[in-house]
Amino acid sequence: MIAFNNNNDKRIGDECYIDGVDVYREYAADLKEFYMLPGAITLDYTENTGVSAFNVYSSALDGKGAVMVFYVCGNSEEDLQENISNLLVACRKCVIQTTASRFEYPAILTEYSDDDTGVEYYHLVTMNFIVIKRLPLVTHELTGNGSVKNLGNVESGMRMEITPTTATSSFKINGITVKNLKAKETFIIDGIEGKVTAGGINRFLDTDIIDFPKIRPGMNEIVMSANMPVKVSFYPVFM
Repeated sequence: MIAFNNNNDKRIGDECYIDGVDVYREYAADLKEFYMLPGAITLDYTENTGVSAFNVYSSALDGKGAVMVFYVCGNSEEDLQENISNLLVACRKCVIQTTASRFEYPAILTEYSDDDTGVEYYHLVTMNFIVIKRLPLVTHELTGNGSVKNLGNVESGMRMEITPTTATSSFKINGITVKNLKAKETFIIDGIEGKVTAGGINRFLDTDIIDFPKIRPGMNEIVMSANMPVKVSFYPVFM
């Protein structure tokens, strides 16, 4: 492989990062366009009794579409094809970020096209994704009851990490009872990944959890049965 030499090319588009990797530096891929496509809405509703309005029971936006277009180059045809291949592998399941926005996009690659530009060793690569729009992870550290603000506009999962200073037989947080807490061992109720652990071990049975914790748009109260160091984390998610 002949390594791409930045001296032979100049970045024109916004900086773009795939899982934190600058794709221009790593794959000689210069971002030309990044835009969103409409997403489908799953809706459960009926007309009201008077047939004058609607009763909406649930409304969820399915994954949105997004398109990224890159000029990809290389110092030879082989180098170009390797850069394109490596870019596609990196984008199969990833988090997309650009310097044009605060948002980040967990994404799954659904299809792509690869077109010759007519300029030697430059191709136009177009990739289609299913994405979620969110801000980076937000974390608040509490030592008792408190409030946290979610800047997102849809409900999303919340992670609560409980680290007692002393062993505690029972503790309640936002309606969830946790049992058998050990001193200085972090007990995690993870509404982001959907698991309950402590010390890497499944501790689901040490709770009375019915639904994993969620955070609503705006202010959210964190209510504890006793003062306890708790770290609350979530992604502000947007429709």
